Amino acid sequence: MGARRVVAIGLLCLVLSCGGSTKRTARDAHLHRGNPDKKRLGYITTPGRVVTDLIRDVLILNKNLIAWDSFKVIAATFPLYVGSRLIDHNLQNCFYERKNHKNIHQLHPWCRVIAKNCLALPIVFLGSGAFWSKNDDFRETGRAFLLGVPFVIFGKNGIKQCEFDACKRPWNEYFSRTKQAFGGFPSGHMALITYATALYGMRFGPKLGVPLGALSLFLAGAFVNSNRHYLSQIVAGAGLGTMYALAASKLVDERLARLGKNNLQLGMGISPAGGPEFHISYQF
Repeated sequence: MGARRVVAIGLLCLVLSCGGSTKRTARDAHLHRGNPDKKRLGYITTPGRVVTDLIRDVLILNKNLIAWDSFKVIAATFPLYVGSRLIDHNLQNCFYERKNHKNIHQLHPWCRVIAKNCLALPIVFLGSGAFWSKNDDFRETGRAFLLGVPFVIFGKNGIKQCEFDACKRPWNEYFSRTKQAFGGFPSGHMALITYATALYGMRFGPKLGVPLGALSLFLAGAFVNSNRHYLSQIVAGAGLGTMYALAASKLVDERLARLGKNNLQLGMGISPAGGPEFHISYQF
């Protein structure tokens, strides 16, 4: 799936998910209706709140990347990457015959088609949860997931602009016979599917982590078998996706904490008798 198509799907669902915040803004509008001092009370119109929330969450998401968790992922991924680099060419020789410039021992062509286009379904299903889910955790996770998809794509595309040896794709009968193509490091498909797998696996356990993990393994195997990526490029993509998953999970926690605070309301005023009064309310 092309990067533009993935971004378009993600942004469409993200726009739809913004409807989840209209309940709160509508309630605020009802509370502050007729009050001339709306700015002092912090009242913001629905479009304004959507934009400010979006900008704030984008900044928080990318800020969360600069954390010890990201360095831990890099530290864990690096040995796997180096180890897979050592066997890249020997592994590829199992699926490519250099003499005749032919791919060999290939899976059924449908496997390649499915692997190439399998991202749309999980992105739409999981991301659309930001719009239809009544579970706060699933809804906010879907929103954070969609918010991170474009940045995972932009991140891998930025890295792919480099032209060093690790960026070269494997020899492939559909590519040049005399020159290896660039753009293989890291695997963008692997980054996105690992992003989904790690994020939903951390937050919802095996019920989502296992099927997404199985899809990740299928995609990795199909891409190595079809000579689309070296194993090391698959590992690098998985590392990138995991880093963004950790950052997005922190964003979900922060948003859930903000929602919890918004449910508790404290106030004070003047009673009909002229004395002070206090009130507290909590919305379940």
